[in-house]
Amino acid sequence: MDEPIELHLLGVSFRTAPVAIREGLSFGRDQAAALLRAAAAAIPGLQAFLLSTCNRTEFYLAAPAQSPAVEAFLGVLLKARPHAPILRDDCHRYSFNGVEAARHLFRVAAGLDSAILGDTQILGQIKEAMSVASEAGTLGGTVHQTLVQAIQAGKRARTETKIGYGAASLGSAIASSLAEHETDLRRDSITPRVLIIGAGEIARDIGRHVAKGRTREITFLNRTQEKAAQLAADCGGRPLAWDSLGEALAQNHFIIAATSCPKPILTHAVLQSALQMASPAIRLVIDAGMPRNVEPGSVVCTMDIDAIRERQGLALARRRAAVPAVEAIVEDTVNEWEQWQASRPVETLIKSLYQEAAAISRIAAGKLSGTDEAQRVATERLLHHSMKRLLTGHARSLRRLHGPERPVRSGQAV
Repeated sequence: MDEPIELHLLGVSFRTAPVAIREGLSFGRDQAAALLRAAAAAIPGLQAFLLSTCNRTEFYLAAPAQSPAVEAFLGVLLKARPHAPILRDDCHRYSFNGVEAARHLFRVAAGLDSAILGDTQILGQIKEAMSVASEAGTLGGTVHQTLVQAIQAGKRARTETKIGYGAASLGSAIASSLAEHETDLRRDSITPRVLIIGAGEIARDIGRHVAKGRTREITFLNRTQEKAAQLAADCGGRPLAWDSLGEALAQNHFIIAATSCPKPILTHAVLQSALQMASPAIRLVIDAGMPRNVEPGSVVCTMDIDAIRERQGLALARRRAAVPAVEAIVEDTVNEWEQWQASRPVETLIKSLYQEAAAISRIAAGKLSGTDEAQRVATERLLHHSMKRLLTGHARSLRRLHGPERPVRSGQAV
């Protein structure tokens, strides 16, 4: 009988490590595939999956229970990233084994362990990482089944609860506000134009959310033009020099200011000048700066950071209220995973019995049929069918002795 397979998790996340450590362990698609292939070559029989996002890098490994797979994998990782902080004893990494490793992945997929509660992007990131592991040849039975159930848990969480409700991040809240003010523009087939002032982390978050779907024309403006150009490249927009501020204000429907400038950059005079030459007219100015980027008492419609935070707060309140229901979904999935794990020896035995029955049918058919190939095939089919009917009842009895019967999900592997 096959040796029991144990699941392991080793990782760092925004909860345990600063961005400098996480950056040292960031893996793009090609880098992840190369690491997984190297690990598979160095550790026979290893199953592995790598989840790398801006908030976490996690290595999921599955190997025989007594195998030194984790230590061997760390050796492979050391060769790929010789300066990776995760290998230091003082690094705030975390590790889980068995059901706790599976539970952690299910919570991640359901949005419970995200920087923003109910994160909607993580499921796509898990699916992408699953594809990489498949291409690298490390998606074995245990890892595959765990991922299938994680994705199912994530989908259930978002369809059965409000864990993904509303706009919970600053960028998504701003994008949601823009959508409400764009209705008549889109009705008239006019592409909304958005100017984002700033190039820091807040401006980046806003830019990525506003750029989703590529349905807006986005311009980035910053005192350091190189930073504006980099952000524009990331978000599919265009950069402008700082001395083009007045022209840029006059050419966009929506203005989003997200800088850390100590004084307002959009003063009454600047906005009044822009309004006089604006085409199209400015519809909304969003002040996402701290301190405020827009001089109080603006002559144009302005949404400040408090209004944005209120929108976020409403969404987060709905999401927090959904947490108990999502935790219940996670525990349901954990129970299913444990049942699947416990059933593996029985399922392996049943599979072996059917394989032996097929082999016996072939041998017997050859002896009974002589050299007549057509008769041999017909006899083998008859014998195999009879053997399967005989074994079916015994297989059911074995499963009943093991525990309650459960439906076999698509993709379930032994």
